[in-house]
Amino acid sequence: MRIDERFLAFEFSDLWQVIKYDESVQHTQRMQLLDSKGVDVVALHPNLIMFLEIKDFRGRRIENKYKFGGSLARTVAQKVRDSVAGVVGQVGVDSSPSTWTATAKSLIDRRANVIVVLFVEQELRESVNRRKARMTVEGGLLKRHLRWLAARSLVVDRDTYCDLLPDIQVMSLPGAAGMSGGGKE
Repeated sequence: MRIDERFLAFEFSDLWQVIKYDESVQHTQRMQLLDSKGVDVVALHPNLIMFLEIKDFRGRRIENKYKFGGSLARTVAQKVRDSVAGVVGQVGVDSSPSTWTATAKSLIDRRANVIVVLFVEQELRESVNRRKARMTVEGGLLKRHLRWLAARSLVVDRDTYCDLLPDIQVMSLPGAAGMSGGGKE
């Protein structure tokens, strides 16, 4: 399954059950009534539940500069909280897709590891070491905000996700801050 978010395309292998959560009927029609927010993607892989928030800051470096260091991690943690509530709350409502039920049961029974991924694509003019340092700090803040979930927290980009997220490919799409697209730049 492919999910496009701004100028990034995420290709999930068939091992994943994927919900574009923030665009799902369950979120847009039910949870929005409660003024909640949702992560971009909720995905179930054998023994793994992933809550994925995608941010593509390429071409918007200045306006997003101050989101690092607290507010970004806090916002993502709130989206995860609301998404967990939304997924669990959907079980048994109307004709919940089996992915919702499987994800909720795995969360409740703790049968699967939970991972929260903040995927942040930044401009390449910064050194890899500087980007990694910023992602490490943001990852620590995210982990602190998500203590209640006992989840593994990761902040990654296209240069760092490969060994951490199984059976997923991420590509840059044309138009990304003047880049040509199609894989890593």
